[in-house]
Amino acid sequence: MIIRKLELKNFRNLDIAIEPSSGFNLILGQNGVGKSNLLDALYHLALVKSFKPYTSRNNVNFNSQGFASIKAELDQDGLSKELKIVFSVNEDSERKRLEVNSKPTTRSRFINNLTLILFAPHNTNLLVSTPDVRRSELDDFGSAVDFKYAMKLAEYKNVLRTRNSLLKVVSEGFGKLSELDYWDNKLAQLGGELVILRQELFMLLQPLIKELSSKQFDTELSNIVINYESKMKGDDPVKIMSEKITLNRNKEIGAGQSLYGPHKDDFNISSNEKDLKLYGSRGQQRIATLLLKLAMWRYLEQLKQVKPIILLDDAMAELDDENRLKLQDILSGLKAQTFIATTHKEDYSTKLLKKMQIITLD
Repeated sequence: MIIRKLELKNFRNLDIAIEPSSGFNLILGQNGVGKSNLLDALYHLALVKSFKPYTSRNNVNFNSQGFASIKAELDQDGLSKELKIVFSVNEDSERKRLEVNSKPTTRSRFINNLTLILFAPHNTNLLVSTPDVRRSELDDFGSAVDFKYAMKLAEYKNVLRTRNSLLKVVSEGFGKLSELDYWDNKLAQLGGELVILRQELFMLLQPLIKELSSKQFDTELSNIVINYESKMKGDDPVKIMSEKITLNRNKEIGAGQSLYGPHKDDFNISSNEKDLKLYGSRGQQRIATLLLKLAMWRYLEQLKQVKPIILLDDAMAELDDENRLKLQDILSGLKAQTFIATTHKEDYSTKLLKKMQIITLD
């Protein structure tokens, strides 16, 4: 999978058109010139969301007429495809239009067209971040694996919002308890199914992360295990969640929100049965996260029979010299189209720099 052309119009501070290399692309420039914005545009084309805390309104340059777009021409096995996202904002609304080959489509179907993996500073801090950051990472991966996961997740979030609103109304003395029955059942069904899908993802990732660890970082990490943490885990997550909701209805009404479900789940990575978040060194935490991302890349490659595009947002700055060189060797071996944003090209070896197309932003 290769991006042949990328065109950004009024996207934040960028208004450019480039034809990137099929190999390494180094996006070079000082802080604030839009390096991360360019990577985020690519991320939008894969998942229709930002890897930074931006809304659609933030994506439109304030000097524009309330319009911005991201357009890319893809090449996969000789077949061309065009993806486009159009943002339009005004005082009252924010809208996104998604197109594949100039035809409108839904988000769940749009995200099935471009596959990529992101390495960024927030990734290297993944293990010590908050659970919602890890859940987002997991859900992005699940959505990239199968658009059905994305659809299930979107439906669950919609039901969760509705049920939370109803719980709040009931907690304030309004609304009928009987109205919760339908939404309880709906949330338990969707939530249990989502837990099943997540359990399957962890089963698929575990052998890959262990293999990568033994090949690349065996001296620092051994017996590495990725653990899914959920109160709904088991042979029948739907039944478990339904029972949790039924037994704790009064507790949830008192809280005015849903307290049980996959929106509360988490995961950790352990080595020799020790949680690296609690007992790992800073270097081990970074390497473990790197191994997780590489395992995700490997799985997507096997599943989709394409090499996912790789985005690196100043990721090298978070690694020491030894592991920086290891990552460069790994990336070279993957032979995937790669976009690297940095302020210092000196972070990369002369050997790798010779392979790069340099895109300078100023």
